[in-house]
Formats: sequence, structure tokens, C-alpha cells
Amino acid sequence: MALINLSYCNLALGGKRYDIVYNNVTHVIESGVFDDSSGCNTPTPEVIYQHKEGLVTYQVKPKNSAPYAQVVQVADQVCGITIFSIDTVNASTTETADGTATINALSGIGGTKEYSIDGLNWVASNVFTGLLAGTYRGYARHYFPGQKACVDFQDFAVGSDVVVCNLTLGNILVTADTGASNGSITIDTVNNVVKPVEYRLDAGAWQDDPVFTNLAAGSYDVQVRYKDQTSCIDTRTVTVFAVDCDLTIDAIVVTHEQTKFGDNGSIRIIASGSNAGIEYSINDGVSYQSEDTFTDLSPGEYLIRVRDEVGCIATALVEVKRFRLAYIDIPIAQTHRFVLDNTDRPNFDNRLFKDTRIPGVDPCEYYTLIEHADVTQVQFRSNYENNTLYIYDIDGVLTDTLTPVKKTSFTQYTDSSEAYAAPSETPTQTQIYFADGLQEYAEPGQLITLTDFAGLNGDYEIMAIQPGTLLADGFEVIIITATTAVPLSGTVSAIYDVEPYEVYESIINWAVYDSGKYYIVLEGTDDQFLDYRAPSEPIDIKDTHPDCVLIDYRNNENAYKLYYSTGLTNLIRVVAEFKWPTLGGERTVTEDSRNRAIKLAEDKTRNPSLFVPDIPPYLYEQIGLAFGHDHININDVRYQTTEDIEVEYFKNDPFCHVNAKLRQYDFVADNSDDQGDVDTPLNILELNNDLFEVNPA
Repeated sequence: MALINLSYCNLALGGKRYDIVYNNVTHVIESGVFDDSSGCNTPTPEVIYQHKEGLVTYQVKPKNSAPYAQVVQVADQVCGITIFSIDTVNASTTETADGTATINALSGIGGTKEYSIDGLNWVASNVFTGLLAGTYRGYARHYFPGQKACVDFQDFAVGSDVVVCNLTLGNILVTADTGASNGSITIDTVNNVVKPVEYRLDAGAWQDDPVFTNLAAGSYDVQVRYKDQTSCIDTRTVTVFAVDCDLTIDAIVVTHEQTKFGDNGSIRIIASGSNAGIEYSINDGVSYQSEDTFTDLSPGEYLIRVRDEVGCIATALVEVKRFRLAYIDIPIAQTHRFVLDNTDRPNFDNRLFKDTRIPGVDPCEYYTLIEHADVTQVQFRSNYENNTLYIYDIDGVLTDTLTPVKKTSFTQYTDSSEAYAAPSETPTQTQIYFADGLQEYAEPGQLITLTDFAGLNGDYEIMAIQPGTLLADGFEVIIITATTAVPLSGTVSAIYDVEPYEVYESIINWAVYDSGKYYIVLEGTDDQFLDYRAPSEPIDIKDTHPDCVLIDYRNNENAYKLYYSTGLTNLIRVVAEFKWPTLGGERTVTEDSRNRAIKLAEDKTRNPSLFVPDIPPYLYEQIGLAFGHDHININDVRYQTTEDIEVEYFKNDPFCHVNAKLRQYDFVADNSDDQGDVDTPLNILELNNDLFEVNPA
């Protein structure tokens, strides 16, 4: 036996507290007494204690007389219902909604019974009126509040006393065959429809879709009937006519986005044809308009459709491009020198040296010296869609055309990062934030794509960047127009420009060209920018150039606006005097106690000089930049410069002399120990006159 001590406050008896003892085995109150040590003012509970055994629940409830509590048994509620019949009354006609159905069902005791003939809408009445002739499913359910309902169902049919067929075809739309069996018939309306219908063309299969496409010119029998009353049918003969289509899209004028994230592009469609009623669409025919111009367009592809009143259609695909500024940069620290055509105030950066005019000096030309064994590279930065390198002979005859290869992926770069979404203080907005801080592409107007965010996936425009609040407190957040009630995690991706350009290269193998004089032209086109054109200084190709030295150079890292990570190596050939080296270096000498000089170490360096006479200033600049690189070879021997190169200009002379002091990189001439017999200690007098003994061993 288990006795349970219980207490409760009984406001009905003056706010007194009662202590009772309940036997949960025999289910009786053993005792109950008034506790006069304290009063109370809490409401009297309906149930003091309850427990369940099998299908019976025992509840201990308050009582206003001794023993001040009672035990009540509550049996479990049993759910159950069965439809044993459905009585029907026919509709008066097949098209009159006056049939009746009565659902008869038995259920368990208690609870609530409801009925339905669609499984969605439930009513207390088991009688359904206003029914058309047809087949239905009747439902009955039995349930107790807070419990799952028990449901039974049964199919039944409502008949009709008189068969009536008023079904007729209404409006039928026909588009012509324009020569490719592309006519169509659409049953737009059907009259007197009271139940589901189906359609067919000639003796074809019946279908639910009222549209028939890919039709050749000719006559067709169009039919409609009730699905469950196949004898009720209507037929009409229609004709698909053949027409000659001369509708064409003559031109499409695209204005690309004009400001960053401006969504202000436009498309103007110029079309012509002999048939009237031309309409225009930029969403693949989802909608048309009579105006030929579409404005306020965001970047992206648009599928153009143009149609006339007889159904002729012409299509095209165009793209509105995102806002860009033209970018072209040809670094000067490489083999070939280019200048962009510019006749507005020409200077040394936009005028070839061969075109230089100096008062009192005859026009002169300087040729870049190339040998057939040479392979040179042209590297440049550009965001033009089309970049082409042309090689001409000196008379302007095109010799070769090369397409530069893109070496980087800086534009239209795709970045994906794990991120979090949190509710915002503004209900229509969501905060997006990243554990490692904002991404590089984060700026208002940028388009981002959310994936793996439950209920939030899709494309969004960044509306603002601001400090986070609520769950995103402490983060810089991206604000998008979306609603979420709970925090989420997923992936955010975006397409943006890491740099406003790509790096391009062309490799020129001069072995394939005949000896002679040439020049290179680099050109670029883009439908968003004006074209650019950049010719090079003239080139002189021979098997050998006597009295020339070959300077080739590269860098450990990207520098001088050149991307050496692509494997770029530059070369310059110049007529020069490579002077015999002088010796330089450092030595360490001390004195012993007898003032004899003791040599501790000596390092010798080899220091030649390169004298380049009569070169144009631009070539002096190239040589100076070359000698600033990490790796410099002159005639296949590695050198470094120890001082700035020297330049000497002359009055009324466009040329200059250049002298570069060099040091051979890997010249080894070291003497690290010249202290005599290793067994003979040396006594060296230090500056403070202390005698210091050195053992050379």
C-alpha cells in the first residue's frame, strides 16, 4: 500500500488549508484534517492529484466536508465511427444542381461527429444538397477535443432523372501557320459547363489541355465533352491558315547599365514586316507591349520576341551588361614598347619615339633588335572583350594575327562563403553576416545568391551594410529585403570583380618570320567602350645583330605592373660595350703585438660595367627598369646592379648614353683565414692595450 500526503487551500471554507492522506492502491481517502497553523488565499484546485491505471484515470478532488477530499474515476474516451449507408436523391437533370446525399454513420459514445463530401470542409449536418449528377466521396469523423479524429469514407453517386446536354464551344483562338507547321488552336471558352470537360482535335486522343500546337495549315474538327457523360459532345470545324511571314528583327540597340548597380540599361528593338500590329517582348513572350523600347533594365540576358497580328514571330537573344569603365594598361618594363593612340597633346607616354620631332634634328627611328632565335612575350591588362595582336611589315602589310591568352580570373569572379541569416528589427528585412567578417564583394547594390537557407534561398540585392543588431550584434551585416523569424545558416555567393582587368599574354616566336623590319599593333574592341589601338616601336629581325649584348630579366614576385607568376621573361638587345671588370670587395685586417698586419678575411667581387651609347630615352628607361629586377642575365651570366645607372644627355640630340655598374652574382673569390700556422698562437694587442691571445685553430 502506498499512502500519499496531499494538501490544498479551500477558499470555500474560509481559506483554510487541509492535509489529507490518499491511498493510491485502494483509491480511497484515509484521513483528512484542518491545518489551523496557517491560512491561505490561493484558488481551490479542481484536481488535487491524479494517476492512471489501465484505461481508468483516478482523480483526487476537493470536498467541503470530512475527510475534505473525494476520489473520482474517469474512463478513457474511445474514438470510432463507421459509415453504414449513404442515401441519395437524383438531380432533376444532368445540368441541374439539386441532388441530395445523406451520410449515415455510427460512432463511439461522446465526442463530436462531423461530415464532408470533399475531405476539407466539415459540417455538423449529415445531409448535403445542391449536388450535380456525378460521383462523390462521403466522409464522417468522430473526435474528442485535443485528440486525433477517427475518419471513415465511402464513395457514392448522384444520378439524374433527365439527361440534358447544353455544352457548346465558345471562343476559339487560331494562330496561322507561318511556314513551319507552327499554327495553333486554343479553346478559349466553353459555354454551359457544369462539370469537368476534355478536348480533342479530329480523331486524336482526348486531353485536359485546351491548346493544340505545331499545326500545319488546314481544317480541323475541334471537340469538347463531359468526362463522365461522353455522349454530351460539341464539335466545330476551324481552319488554320497559311501566311507568308516576312517579320524580321532588323537591329537591337542595347544600352548597357550606365552606373554601378544602377539597373538602368535599355533595349530598343527595330523590327519590320508587311503585317500590321507588331508587338515586342523581352521575356520570351510572357508579356508583350506595343512600344519597341524597354528601360530600367538590370544586367542579364533577355530573350527577345517580336510578333505581328497574324502570328509571325521573330526571336533574338541579347545581354544587358553590368556597368564597367574601360581599362587598358600595357606595362613599359617589358621587351616591346607600345603607346596608345592619342593625338591630344602628345607626350613621351603617348607618342612613339620613331615619331619624335626635335627642332634642328632630322626625324629618326630606333628599331627594337630581335634575332630569329628570340621568343618574346607581350603582356598587358585589359577588360575589353576582344583583344588582338597584329604583326605588320614596315610597309603596313599584315603578316600575322595573334589572339592573346587570358592568364587570370579577376573579373566576373565567383566567391562562396558560409554565412548566417538572422531576423532584423525591421520585419521586412533580414541580416546576413559572416563569422570572419564581411566579404570583399559586400557593397550596396551587389547581387548575392543564398543557398541552403531553408525558406530563404534565391537572389537578393544588398540594400545596406550596417552594424548588426539582436542575434547579429557585434557583426557588420548585409541587409536584404526578406523575412525570417528564426536564425538560419547556409551559403552566400556573388559574382564580382577582384580587379577591374584581366592579364593577357601573347608569345611571339620570331623564328617563323623572315628577316626584315616589322611593327606590332595591339587592338581592343568592346560594345561598352571606344576601341583602343596601341602600335609598337619598329622591330628589326635578323639572324644575328653584331656587337649586341642580350639582357634578359625576370622577377621573383609580381612587380612593375607585370605578372611574373605567369612565367614571363623579358629581353632587350642593345649595341653596347661590356667593359672588363674591376675587382672590389671587403677585407678584415688586424695587428699583432708587434704591429704586424694580420689578414683575417678578404672577399673579392667582380664589377664590370655596361656602356650603352646613343639610345633613345625610352630604351634607357627600359634598361633602368630591367636592372631593378631580381634576376638579370647579360649574355647568359647573372648580374646585379649596385648603384643607379648613369645617363648622359646631349643638347639637341634625342639620344643618350647609359652606363651601368654591375656585380657578377655568383663570382666566388673568398679568403676567410690567413693567420699562419694553426699551432702558433697569435698575440694581438687590443685597443685598450690588453694582450689577447688568439689560437687560429
